[in-house]
Amino acid sequence: ETGNWVTHTYEVIGEIEIVRSRLADAESAQRGYLISGDENYLEAYRNALSILKPSVEQLTRLTVNNSAEYDRAVVLQNMVEDRLETSAEAITLRRESGSEAARLFVQSGTGKSQMENIRALTEEMDQVERDLLKQRTNESDASTNRSLITFSVGLLVSFVLLITLFWLLNRQITVRRLTEEALTAALEKE
Repeated sequence: ETGNWVTHTYEVIGEIEIVRSRLADAESAQRGYLISGDENYLEAYRNALSILKPSVEQLTRLTVNNSAEYDRAVVLQNMVEDRLETSAEAITLRRESGSEAARLFVQSGTGKSQMENIRALTEEMDQVERDLLKQRTNESDASTNRSLITFSVGLLVSFVLLITLFWLLNRQITVRRLTEEALTAALEKE
């Protein structure tokens, strides 16, 4: 069970990293489109979103067992949705009103502020999970050590029981042999 929790923590850390990475990919592709107007950048943007949204949902599902982390995941999900809406708005502005309108929108700093907040939250979540990982790894190691000690004690007790049983059987055989010899000697005297 402790090993499963360690694995679970690695999964959460992995999802946090996927969210950060795909969000950075979406940001980069959006920026490329806003600067160049080249629609090819939007394909990379859509690809990043196709992974980002399910990953944020998976992160929320994975943290359901930790109420504080789950609350952060829900906040992150809302923040990502807001950031994606801002990105979509910038893309629409670029497409419909040109590069100057998009530049002014970007200069407002809304997207930058949103990304800074997302980075701060994902770093906090990552640190919480890494702390949990240390704790769970220590618990797993302790559990493994307890299992080894229990197995070793059980093995030692089994060994002592076998030696005792062997000694008792050997003693019984010796008593039986002496009794048979005494009986045989008594029968021969008669």
